[in-house]
Amino acid sequence: MRKTFINSLIIIIIIALSIGCGFLYDHIADTYQRNKYPREYNDTVSVLSLEYRVPTWAIYTTIKMRSDFDPSLKTEDGGIGLFSLTAEQYAEIGDELDLAVDAGLLYEPETNLRFGTYWLSSLYIKYGNWDCVWAAIHIGEPTVDEWRWNANYSNADGTLKNIPNEETAEYIENANEIAEIYRKLYD
Repeated sequence: MRKTFINSLIIIIIIALSIGCGFLYDHIADTYQRNKYPREYNDTVSVLSLEYRVPTWAIYTTIKMRSDFDPSLKTEDGGIGLFSLTAEQYAEIGDELDLAVDAGLLYEPETNLRFGTYWLSSLYIKYGNWDCVWAAIHIGEPTVDEWRWNANYSNADGTLKNIPNEETAEYIENANEIAEIYRKLYD
């Protein structure tokens, strides 16, 4: 009887340790993921998400893909700040929002976030699905517009089914993976 009790106790301890190790692993993995996929500027992003009806995960995915949260970013093609917007995009969006623009303001996170979130919103309104939005961000709207009306590349509803540009296809896949991580971690 005593031997059965000891064996049962050992099994219970092993199970408890296994469960404890599982929880510890999940906590460490979650902490690592949250550090790798941050939610900086959360207050501003939350307000803009509601204002422009863009999910926070889409905003964070775009920022992660475009600048990896570097507000001082300046790319070779002229992209500036968190959303890596060009001065031309900034001026165009400023006109649409009826706001006076100064290209230097693109380095200010709040301004870049507002203009970038508006840009995401307008792309989603135009295309109605995130694969087309990610493609337009990567390769440009004119190219995506051509693909959407070519039966070799899209379905009858304009959703992309076959991306003819390998880099853009990889960009979309990466964006979707990052979006899933943001949804899993924070939603």
